[in-house]
Amino acid sequence: MFMRTATWQSDNGFTIHLGSPTYVLDNITDSLSGEAQPIKAPGQDGATTYTVSLGQPRITVSGYLTAAGADLDAVRMNRYQLEDELRRAFMPNRFGLLTDNRPNGSRRIRCRPLELPSFGNRMQHMERFFVDFVSDDARWEAVDETITELGREVGGFRFPLVLSTRMGFYTKKARITNDTGEDIYPIIEIYSASAFVTVANDTTGKKVQITRPILDGQKMVIDCEHTTVDIFQQSTDGAWELLSDVSMWLTFDSEYWPLIQGENNITLQNEQVGESLVATIRYREPV
Repeated sequence: MFMRTATWQSDNGFTIHLGSPTYVLDNITDSLSGEAQPIKAPGQDGATTYTVSLGQPRITVSGYLTAAGADLDAVRMNRYQLEDELRRAFMPNRFGLLTDNRPNGSRRIRCRPLELPSFGNRMQHMERFFVDFVSDDARWEAVDETITELGREVGGFRFPLVLSTRMGFYTKKARITNDTGEDIYPIIEIYSASAFVTVANDTTGKKVQITRPILDGQKMVIDCEHTTVDIFQQSTDGAWELLSDVSMWLTFDSEYWPLIQGENNITLQNEQVGESLVATIRYREPV
């Protein structure tokens, strides 16, 4: 029998796993609201257009903590310790990542607790608790990430074909199918040291193009959802460290493009295929 679990990883270093003997997940509920605002479009004689904005998801996690001890006093002291641990982990307005492991697939969302955990009924060694979260992201996303890689030769041959792969084969073109019913804004990572590398979605006619090369051991990360462009430096231990914001390196006609519903033909332009990886397209599907 599958047991639903959850994990909270806060940005300040605390991790709480709801699925251990100490903490048990009871339920996760969430809500998503929409709000329609009429806006009069300028230059159209008062014609009204409508934009729909999604409200912030509210998430409530309920669970049980289980205190242990040889006698009632020891159980009480352990319960106080566990309550303090939850309060430190779920500090209000400190962001983290909440992962929900469900029978039909794991999902995750970046969010923050609204207030300290509240505690409810006690049953022998167990005590119920509740944590309310709010997220700046409109929806949950899948834990598993899809990666499409571009710019490397395959077995010494160049492939002008449009290939679709998750891992292992690298070409100048890829076809990505988005069957989620929603547009997905990917993260584009560029490793090339050549200038004017262009990654385009030919289906929509939109592209991102950089105007200057990056150095060896660096990568550029273009987040199309959050509209940011950053340079990362790889340290001696292999970790990537943020160096600076380089949004000004994009050309004026660059656009943060989405993977629209249906097929998306992605191309890598102005770059010779070689042995090293040039770019990756990374995304998680909304769930």
